[in-house]
Amino acid sequence: MPDSILERMARAPNPEAARAEGVAIARDMLVAVRQTVQGAQISAPQGRYSSAVDVLEALGTKSPAVSDSFPD
Repeated sequence: MPDSILERMARAPNPEAARAEGVAIARDMLVAVRQTVQGAQISAPQGRYSSAVDVLEALGTKSPAVSDSFPD
């Protein structure tokens, strides 16, 4: 993990701020590699599925949903 990422997390004053910063970092990374990767695995830490959704929202709606990519 780069020092810059560790420093961003260390600046969080409480657990909720740390969660928000972690989501922001994940969103930044996902957007940065969007044009160079074919996919990404997003996990839901401790079953917090809303965190995974928060990360995925960085992609917007420019691409069709995965379920729209496959015939029935």
